[in-house]
Amino acid sequence: MQDGIELADSLRHALNTNRIIVVGHSFGSIIGLEMVRARPELFSAFVGTGQVGAPSDTMIAVAYRNVLATAKRRGERIAVRELTEIGPPPWRDGRAYGVEHKWTNLLEHNDAFLNASLSFMLTAPGVSLQDINDDFAGEGFSGDKLVPHLKEIDPALFHAAFSVPIFVIQGAEDLTAPPGLARAFVAAIRAPKKEFTVVPAAGHFALFTRPDAFLDLLVALLISGK
Repeated sequence: MQDGIELADSLRHALNTNRIIVVGHSFGSIIGLEMVRARPELFSAFVGTGQVGAPSDTMIAVAYRNVLATAKRRGERIAVRELTEIGPPPWRDGRAYGVEHKWTNLLEHNDAFLNASLSFMLTAPGVSLQDINDDFAGEGFSGDKLVPHLKEIDPALFHAAFSVPIFVIQGAEDLTAPPGLARAFVAAIRAPKKEFTVVPAAGHFALFTRPDAFLDLLVALLISGK
């Protein structure tokens, strides 16, 4: 959070503006909310997407039910079998999280986006295989260090009062951060202005997989929030 605040302050000076907009995606939505709560004078609005809408235990439990229900509805027998085998959370080891995460990405069709991201890295000028290996290793390292701290997120954040407008643009088919929880989060908080909207036919990576639709909604919300 402190890193984000320092970066925001540098951007304000570089862009010669008093306030900037911060967009937080997934776990970044928690960091962004903490930033605007701590230093509201730096920001004109917060925009959340892939918005975490509840404490981790609640979100993981709801996400698991949604993934399993989606697999059953689509007749994905292997997914149903593997998800049923691990059972609902809480889980004692990382294997169960891996199974749930795998099927979340596949059922959201995130594999196409993630593969495209890898292809982009492979063809980017100056990027080596060692860089890509380091990138994956860094993700694993940061995940190992950060995930245990998810339980430390202040539950009061999900019904807090904010001094800046709060807008949430969620993928309608987000299986990682359930839209129902994100909608409830927006309803529970207090802010000068708040809105919840969805990007149709989009999942957890809506801002990347449906960038035009996301940008249209973003601009419309920010204009209405002036």
